[in-house]
Amino acid sequence: SLLPPGYEFADSDGSVFNCETSWHADTFGAPMHKLHVKLSLYLDPLRAETGAIRLIPGTNHHTSTFAKLMRNNLGEGVDIESVYGISEKDIPAWSLESEPGDAVVWNFRTVHASYYGGTNRRLMSLSFREPLEDSPPPDAGPSS
Repeated sequence: SLLPPGYEFADSDGSVFNCETSWHADTFGAPMHKLHVKLSLYLDPLRAETGAIRLIPGTNHHTSTFAKLMRNNLGEGVDIESVYGISEKDIPAWSLESEPGDAVVWNFRTVHASYYGGTNRRLMSLSFREPLEDSPPPDAGPSS
């Protein structure tokens, strides 16, 4: 009921993090002209100071000038401190705190990171997308 009719399952994964994740957007295998929604299920209580996901507001509008600028200026290999004058951990963002059983639903391409997480931070994710042009309609059945 969170998605319009026709959205299709795109991917799933399970991860155990023993590190922080720097700023990035999930764009691998996701055509930029199709909306992707990620359902994240964290299996541990997470707070800003213990590895909760941090999202940069506005980057969910992934084709906007702002979102493109953030993806470029916070990307891999960029010296963020020289660009913004602050540590990457101090970039303004919302920390989405969660408890086991919470479902965190967000745009796949939102610029996000996780800091101060300890070991064995567990995550299961499911991704859904608008149908690709060459995908059969959900009720079309097998193709011949």
